[in-house]
Amino acid sequence: MLKILSKSVLLLSAVVLLSACGGSSTTKMDKPKEPVKPAVSLGELARSLKTEPACIAKGGEWRRMGRIQQLSCVLPTSDAGKACTDSSQCEVSCLVSKPGVEAGTATVGQCNSSTDIFGCNMRVIDGKADGMLCID
Repeated sequence: MLKILSKSVLLLSAVVLLSACGGSSTTKMDKPKEPVKPAVSLGELARSLKTEPACIAKGGEWRRMGRIQQLSCVLPTSDAGKACTDSSQCEVSCLVSKPGVEAGTATVGQCNSSTDIFGCNMRVIDGKADGMLCID
């Protein structure tokens, strides 16, 4: 009797170990992969480029920016004009694309075309137009 019980325990142990190693017969659905965010944002990259040759090498435009007309690198975005409802969906920002939209109104915007954030723009945050923001 002890011999049969020992064999049963041994067999049960082997089944448990094999099932743990062999995987499951049901297929596990993987979650869709989130887009991988770069370690450095496009805006940070543009600000880090301190010379015209470095800027041009990255496909940017070296120009005077803002009220103080400081020479800066402006990089194009790869998602320019893409429909968005929040800046988290864009490389730089999601901007209201239609004139006359009031703050707080539900709207769909467009991703900014470059790292140039100067001027007066209304951003789209969580599907709604935010207040006008002027950066100079």
